[in-house]
Amino acid sequence: MGSRPVSKGDVKDVRGGWVMSMISNPATDEQSLRSALVSRFREAEANAAAAATATTTTTTTTTTTTTTPPYPSDADISTSSMPLPTVHVDLRRNQSDPRSSFAFVTPSWLQSNVTSMDGQAGTPPPCWVDALESSLLSDGIIVDGVKCTVKKRRPPKRERVAQNEERIRRKRAARDRAAAKRSRWQADMFGQFPSRGRSIVPHVFVADLDASLLHLVAGVYLPCMFPDSCRDEVIGALRHVWTEHPKSLRIKE
Repeated sequence: MGSRPVSKGDVKDVRGGWVMSMISNPATDEQSLRSALVSRFREAEANAAAAATATTTTTTTTTTTTTTPPYPSDADISTSSMPLPTVHVDLRRNQSDPRSSFAFVTPSWLQSNVTSMDGQAGTPPPCWVDALESSLLSDGIIVDGVKCTVKKRRPPKRERVAQNEERIRRKRAARDRAAAKRSRWQADMFGQFPSRGRSIVPHVFVADLDASLLHLVAGVYLPCMFPDSCRDEVIGALRHVWTEHPKSLRIKE
């Protein structure tokens, strides 16, 4: 990976990773955070390798699986001037309130992050990532003698805004659809049916209505009275009744 610093704009575009907070030791810098994280990476990989080796030895006595961590040694961590290739740390120091200092942590296995930082293809996540992340989120990490909390990063703000706008759009569309269905039927439409004074004639059968009034029943009134979950079934059942048994269903029913 390259060593160029990630700009604030790049950090906003990063999807995934962690946020380390409660970095209260003034001596803690990005190199210290990287070293602590890489140590946890090596520990997680060693545990995974040990588990794999134990599994292998239970199935065969002739083959032993060993794994060489692809991470730099402790000497490399302390002497190298280049950022470690396994993680990028962006420390945001709060001089007035050190306990409010935090850092964005971007592991190199995150595809979009590697592309954002270096324009290269990302590496597949190691098999031990889930176990490591669970441990970091629950227990935090010790850096320079201070326990720092670790949380998962939220998606970029522009992505959260876009998701919220999409939710609002879907709700508005649903309300518009419901309003359109309700608005198709108006109370004054009852006056189009055979009536006596202000009341519908109670003994007129649905099957005896002309085509326009039958459409008003089946195409306007009933669709507005029932939800999507059962609308088609109810209308189909009622249509079957007035078609097959024309003297069994009155309009007032």
